[in-house]
Amino acid sequence: MSDARRRSPLHGRSEISSGEAATVREHAFLGKLVLRGAPGDIAPALRELTGTAGPEDACRSASSNGRSVLWIGPDEHWLVVPAETEIELARDLDSRLAGVRHHVVDVTDYHVAIGLSGTKAWEVLAKLTPFDVHPKAFAVGAVAGTVIGRGQGVLWRPAEGSALDSDYIVFIRSSMADYLWCLLAEAGRQFGMTPETPIGGETWRLAR
Repeated sequence: MSDARRRSPLHGRSEISSGEAATVREHAFLGKLVLRGAPGDIAPALRELTGTAGPEDACRSASSNGRSVLWIGPDEHWLVVPAETEIELARDLDSRLAGVRHHVVDVTDYHVAIGLSGTKAWEVLAKLTPFDVHPKAFAVGAVAGTVIGRGQGVLWRPAEGSALDSDYIVFIRSSMADYLWCLLAEAGRQFGMTPETPIGGETWRLAR
């Protein structure tokens, strides 16, 4: 998306790949809303507006027609939707949930979404987090907040219906997006990924 009025922290980066092993790309301006409210209270509005009432269990996701609901905590869900649809959705949620205790916040520009795919994607990611990201432990549809490198982020494995073509999505705050991008490239060097230079010129290496 090229809009001079709105630029991603990764606007100067291009997809990096080592063939089938691993590919890193940004899902620029993917719409992201934080919805706070009791699951039972917000489920009818979610079903009407997203096509799904949300996952039945915490730390899971549910997707329909390109819209996804991620259950982050007891009363916190993230809605991940196509770019440019989040503002209208936030308004509709507030309208449908009138009289219900809830809170909706647009965090589209606060969190950057970086996708990682490939046969070695989980091994690249495993170098950066203590969380078990092996496909057998972190199944499709799963969601988890964890440490990634030296930052705090959210990991997600999109399921069918999300319209995202990455095996893993990492949500990281905007100020750390370039750092994580370069860190993922460094973690993928073992599989032939080209290193990336941080925009600030920092020098660092993965912990051994």
